[in-house]
Amino acid sequence: MDNRTDNESKWRAYFSGTGVIHGQEHQIYQRENTLFNTPSTGYLTLRATYSPNTTDYWYPGPPYPPVTGPYDYISGAIETLQKFQYGYFEIKCTLPLANHGNFPAFWLWGGGGGRYNEIDIFEHTIWGRANDERRFTGGYYASDKKHCSRVEYYVPFDEPSLTSFHTYAIEWSPNIIIWYFDGKVIGNAFYESEITNQPMSILVNYALDDYVDHANNSLFPLDMVIDYVYAYQLRCDCGSIVSISNSSELSAHSKSVKNKITVGTPSGVITVPRSGITLRATTDITIENNFEIPLGVEFTAIVHDCPN
Repeated sequence: MDNRTDNESKWRAYFSGTGVIHGQEHQIYQRENTLFNTPSTGYLTLRATYSPNTTDYWYPGPPYPPVTGPYDYISGAIETLQKFQYGYFEIKCTLPLANHGNFPAFWLWGGGGGRYNEIDIFEHTIWGRANDERRFTGGYYASDKKHCSRVEYYVPFDEPSLTSFHTYAIEWSPNIIIWYFDGKVIGNAFYESEITNQPMSILVNYALDDYVDHANNSLFPLDMVIDYVYAYQLRCDCGSIVSISNSSELSAHSKSVKNKITVGTPSGVITVPRSGITLRATTDITIENNFEIPLGVEFTAIVHDCPN
C-alpha cells in the first residue's frame, strides 16, 4: 500500500509514538487516507473508510513493528515533526457527518519525558446523545494522565453546524490555556500548575472509538476537511517596561510578554479596541485611571513566568 512519496520535512501522515495505530480505537491510520487537494486545491482531507477485515497495511518501518490482525476501518492522521512550546494554535476545518463512533480531534502531544503531556484543542465524539453533532470538548491531561475537562461547547442552532468550516484554537502559556471557537473565548484554565510546560507536536486525526460498533457503515467514506493549521510562537520581551498612555498605543501594543505594563492617562480615556487586547507580563500589570472596556469587547491581562 506504499504507492506515494510524501515530503516529511514538516508533517507525517502517521503518529510517531505508535506507528500507524493509536490506542485502543477501531481504525488504522494509513497515508492513503490523507488526501491532498481534496475536495479542491488547497485543502487536506482525512478520510475514514469502512473496509471489513483489512490485513494489508503500509507501515513506516523500523522502529515501528508491522501491524497484524484485521481492522474494519481505515482513516487518516497527520503530526508535525517539530515540537512547540507555548503560543497560539488554530485549525480551520469541517467535521464529518454524524455517525456513531466519530472521534475527530485537534491536539498537542509531547509523549513521555517523565510525565504525560497532552492538550486537547477539540475532540468531537458521536455517542448517540442529544445534539452530539453540535458538541465538542477541550481539556488537558495532568502528569498522572488524569483528564482535566475545561470545555464542553454546543454550537447554537442559529449558527452553521460543525460540518461547515469553523476555527478551533487555544492560547497556551505557562500554567494557562484559553480555548477559542470562531474567534471567541469559550473556556479557560488559569494558573493551573498541572498544565504541561513541555514542547509538544501538533496532531490532527479522524479516529473511530468504541461507539463505532453502532455506526451506519453505509455512510462511509466520511471526511474531515482541513483548510489550514496555524502555529504562532509566544514571543518574549521579558525585560521591557511599557507605559501605555492613549488608545492608539494600546491598539498597537505588541503581544509579546513584557516585564511590567502600566495603562492609564491623566486626561481623556483609553479604550480597548473592538478587536480586543491581551496584555502579558512577568511581574505586574497596572491599570490606572480613565480606562474603558466597551460592552462585548474582550480584554485579558495575564501575569506569568517568562517562557524563555
